[in-house]
Amino acid sequence: MKSRSICLSISKRNEDMVDVIDAYADMLGMSKACAVFHIIKDYNRLKLKERIRELEGAV
Repeated sequence: MKSRSICLSISKRNEDMVDVIDAYADMLGMSKACAVFHIIKDYNRLKLKERIRELEGAV
């Protein structure tokens, strides 16, 4: 069986990002782990949207 856990080590220069994760988790009513994956999925969605705009502008 695959391990379903990941340990996220946060360096000192990124400690402020913990506050962002906490804010997302509180705002969306989810755990920190869910908030991290939500942020990643949202990033991918925004990058795709940006790419579509680029392609539409090239026409």
